[in-house]
Amino acid sequence: MLRLLIAVTFLISSSVYGWFDAAHMTSSWITWQNLKPDVRREVKLLIREFQNVEPKTDDFVRSSSWMDGVKGRGLWVTGYWHTISEESVKNGKVHGPYQQHGVWLVNEAVDTLSSTKSSMFSRAFMLRALIHVSQDLHSPMHVCDDRDDRPESSKKCYKAFRISPVKFHDETIDNLASLWDSGVLAFPPDRMEDKKANRNIARFSKKLLARTDKAALPDLNELNPLKWATESLEIQKQFALKGIRSGSALSAEYIKEGQRISEQRIVIAGYRLANLLNHIFEKNSELGS
Repeated sequence: MLRLLIAVTFLISSSVYGWFDAAHMTSSWITWQNLKPDVRREVKLLIREFQNVEPKTDDFVRSSSWMDGVKGRGLWVTGYWHTISEESVKNGKVHGPYQQHGVWLVNEAVDTLSSTKSSMFSRAFMLRALIHVSQDLHSPMHVCDDRDDRPESSKKCYKAFRISPVKFHDETIDNLASLWDSGVLAFPPDRMEDKKANRNIARFSKKLLARTDKAALPDLNELNPLKWATESLEIQKQFALKGIRSGSALSAEYIKEGQRISEQRIVIAGYRLANLLNHIFEKNSELGS
C-alpha cells in the first residue's frame, strides 16, 4: 500500500495558524455566488470602506484573508479571534483574554452588523472579521487549548505537531496544523495579493462545487457559530488527530480523506456565511436601516 510517510513529533507552539489564503478565498467565492443582489450591493460598499487599508483588498473574495494580514502588521489582539479552546466548546469555560475567541467574535460581528446604531467603520471592520473567522471555525484544527496555564496533559496549542517537511507547491509544510490549513495539500497556492488570484480561485471553486453533492452536506442553514466549532472538534477527535502519535506516519488514505474533509468544510462555510449575511442584511432592510 502506497504510504505518505510523515514522521510526527510534538511541538508546543505559540504560532497562530489558519486556513491558507486559497481556502479562505474559495469559501468566500462560494459565499459571493449565493448572496442576494441587494445584499451584494451592501456588502460591496462595506468592503470598499477599507480598500486602502493594508493589506489592500477591494473585493469580497480577496478580503477574506485581510484579518490575517492586519494581525501580521501589528494588530495582535485579533489573534484571539481566530480560534476557540476545546474547553470553551465543550462547557463554555473561558480564561482571561481568551474569552475573545472565534465564537464570541462571530456573535459580536452579527450584533454590530445588525445594529442601526453601528457606524460605517464598525460595520466594515466587523464584516471583514466575520468573513474570516466564520471560515476559521470550520477548520478541525482551530479548536485548541492555548491557555498559558494549560496543564501538562493538554500542551497541544493549535495541535501544531511537528512533521517531516512536506512539499506544498513552492512552500514546505513542517507541522500538522499547517498541513490542514493547506486543505491537507488540496488547495491551490494563491495568495490574496496575487494578481490572478480571483481568476484562479473562481476556476478552482467551480470545479470543487461540480464534484460536491450539496444535498449531502450538513445543515447549511445552521447559523450558530458554536455548532460550527463543535463540528470541527468532532472531526478533529474522530479523524484529524485520531491515532496520531510521535513518530507515526500519515498514510495516503489519511491524506485523501483529509482533503475531502477540508474541501467539504470550506464549501459548508461558504454556504453558511451567505445564509447568515442574507439574513442580517435582509432583516436590516425590513427595519429600514
